[in-house]
Amino acid sequence: MCSTMSHSATRQPANRLAQRRITARSAEPGKECALLKLTLCVHRLPSLTREEFQKHWRENHAPLVRAAAEALGIRRYVQSHTFEHPIADGTAQARGMVHGDDVDFDGLAELWFDSEEALLAARATPEGRKHGAILLEDEARFIDFTRSFAFVSHENVVIG
Repeated sequence: MCSTMSHSATRQPANRLAQRRITARSAEPGKECALLKLTLCVHRLPSLTREEFQKHWRENHAPLVRAAAEALGIRRYVQSHTFEHPIADGTAQARGMVHGDDVDFDGLAELWFDSEEALLAARATPEGRKHGAILLEDEARFIDFTRSFAFVSHENVVIG
């Protein structure tokens, strides 16, 4: 099992950036393991303004995730709340990306777990299933699942 989270650097020549991964110390001395990261790119329900969506996410959903963390094996949880800004518009336009209120995500949720096995084991417990159901029920109150998506990854931190 992984414990304390840290960043590990890979030595690179001086003219190249060091590539880093978010890892955690293993229970085995000298061993580290890469954490599994679940990312959700979320759209609000059409009936909500961005402000209403983000308020619910911060004030109602975040405490539910905090309460579920131990049962579900969540090591870290970060919400990124989007807002209109000329830099985002210019970045998207320069790259030919689709953008605008109808297509932009209202936020990004990032959750870290020790491993796929740890996540699946936690979800299989009665307590894990209970908290998973609570989170899903609340998410249906503010997230448009038909326009949102999720993916799993391992981070490769290049700067920072």
